[in-house]
Amino acid sequence: MKKLCGFTLLEILVALLILSIGLLGLASLQVTALRANSNALFRTQATNLSYMIVDNMRANIQDARNGRYNVGLEPMPACHASTTDPIDVSSFTIAEQDTYSWRNTIACTLPDSTGSIATANTPTGNTVVTITIRWNSNQPDTEAKKEKERSILITML
Repeated sequence: MKKLCGFTLLEILVALLILSIGLLGLASLQVTALRANSNALFRTQATNLSYMIVDNMRANIQDARNGRYNVGLEPMPACHASTTDPIDVSSFTIAEQDTYSWRNTIACTLPDSTGSIATANTPTGNTVVTITIRWNSNQPDTEAKKEKERSILITML
């Protein structure tokens, strides 16, 4: 009698099943990593936008201390990415131009976003600035993701 060598069809099918389960796990891991990377990009952009408006406020410190940069979490204007802005900002003050440009950049950069600036003067003469930016991170609709993501920066001028 001859001794049989090699794999049977059943062994090959089991090996393919195990391999396919492993590849599905790898694909799921890749999707999760891409989603986390996208969220990290949005957080980085929100942080950079916060620092951008704080730098503008430091350049125009008197208007910042007088509260002319204060804006609430109202709906954002539509994104105007082109150089031909439909709104004539030439009659705006520097603070109004800065906040308009900042809010437009937020609308163009982050999905379904809004931003606010609040200033408060301290008895020591400093100004505390709170920058809040909120956006939709496009995460799956789960109970934990009902609220938008947000980035809050608190600094002093």
